[in-house]
Amino acid sequence: RDAGRATALVGKWHLGHARRAHWPQAHGFDHFYGSLGGAIDYFRHERLGGLDWQRGGESVREEGYATDLLGAEAVRWLRALDGQHPFFLMLSFQAPHVPLQAPRERIARHSELPRRRRVLHAMVESMDDAIGRVLAELDASGRAASTLVVFLADNGAGEVARTGGLRGEKGTTYEGGVRVPAALRSPGVLPAGTASDQRLPRD
Repeated sequence: RDAGRATALVGKWHLGHARRAHWPQAHGFDHFYGSLGGAIDYFRHERLGGLDWQRGGESVREEGYATDLLGAEAVRWLRALDGQHPFFLMLSFQAPHVPLQAPRERIARHSELPRRRRVLHAMVESMDDAIGRVLAELDASGRAASTLVVFLADNGAGEVARTGGLRGEKGTTYEGGVRVPAALRSPGVLPAGTASDQRLPRD
């Protein structure tokens, strides 16, 4: 924001909720929509019986699956921007974190899987669809070529997910707990379909 970019956090903050001084708007974000905490109910938007769903610092009750609502809000925010204005959008999905919940019709698409994995796949599919809508908006608005998109996770797999044979899982300091996939998209700058195992420099 201090560099002149429009800034928005859409999704899970999870870096402090008890005082407004800890909220996203006090840390560089002009716009906030989503939950201050984590592990909220995807449909009721509650945690431990209390509502945790905000728009611009005010609690709101809305109907809908959290992942779908976050994707729609990100697209809405992008469309409202001046097309030439630089921006930083952080779209922070809770999916596929517990509680494992997804719309029934999406769960039904994966009937060949055990019940818990069926839900997990539906959750990831919902996130993929939401990300696809954001990328489509960047393409349609002509901003894709000037936008770097970074996709990454905050920790390794847990619950019913898999770590691809790596030792450990979420909550451990083994590779399975800290090594995560990442994808970058920058048309005209980064060649499509390439892979890299380059590590970031320590400095």
